[in-house]
Amino acid sequence: MFLRTLKLTFAIVISLAFAQLAFAQEVRPIVESLGVEAGGSVLRIDGRHLARMPRLVLNGQSDPLVLLSASDHEIRAALPPMECGSYSLRVIHGTYEQELSLEIGPIGPALDEKR
Repeated sequence: MFLRTLKLTFAIVISLAFAQLAFAQEVRPIVESLGVEAGGSVLRIDGRHLARMPRLVLNGQSDPLVLLSASDHEIRAALPPMECGSYSLRVIHGTYEQELSLEIGPIGPALDEKR
């Protein structure tokens, strides 16, 4: 009887573990905004279900950005000195990966520029 109860308990625990794993994999991060804080040295990502320990890779560099803080709603990372322009940013958490476009500084012609 004890062995049968132990097997049943083990089966329930394993089933719950797989159910939690499946649920955790279904929740995908939602990025609501992406930008650079004043001074240009801090990247800020706001959203929902953001990873607490993501890897942020800028323009395919081998070293990820240094995280300053990360929560379910906000990620902040240190940016290296950069020129104005468009950059690709990959947000990686486990097997989930998202490619974003980061714009730094004024992009395109000035509004008062005559053609």
